[in-house]
Amino acid sequence: VLALALVLRLAVIFSLEPGRIYFRDTVKYSEAAESLLAGEGFGEEYARQPLYAVYLAGVMGLFGKDLVAAQLVDAVLGCVGVFLVYVLGRRIWSREIGLLGALLVAVHPYLVVLTALLLGSTLLLLKADVPRKALAAGLVAGLAILTKASGMALLGAGTLWLLALGQGRPWRRVRLAACFAAAGALLVVPWVLRNML
Repeated sequence: VLALALVLRLAVIFSLEPGRIYFRDTVKYSEAAESLLAGEGFGEEYARQPLYAVYLAGVMGLFGKDLVAAQLVDAVLGCVGVFLVYVLGRRIWSREIGLLGALLVAVHPYLVVLTALLLGSTLLLLKADVPRKALAAGLVAGLAILTKASGMALLGAGTLWLLALGQGRPWRRVRLAACFAAAGALLVVPWVLRNML
């Protein structure tokens, strides 16, 4: 399944016209990445989530401004997401469900960086039986939100899940949920305030 995921992602990358930008938001992210590399911050007009621009700046800093390099790194991260779906499915249900979930993610074209962060946070959330594990899950959820706004759903759902189905007595579940939500908010609130002010 991982080999299929990688082959499909590589096939898409090499079928595209090199250097051509196919999505408008790619322009904003790459402009912000270039601005970061020039030491000028994100730019005054940049109001999107910051983490993908930072990630893209890192890739550009290592491999140059060629978008193909970023697409190749995205392909590898997409495979990490496929593996995490397998682990999550196996942990919650069975090996077969894990493989089926991994196969579905392997062939889904949209699921790349965000998937790895969301699934990583979900795996940490399932193991959150003490505050430090809930904090770690919340920090990864915060990173997912700073990558794509749709990651915000995980912060709400994870908090509710810990409150309703988390481990331990009610007061302990409240504490774990508070740690998870606070850690996620700790990463997100500064960026929100930066864009509001």
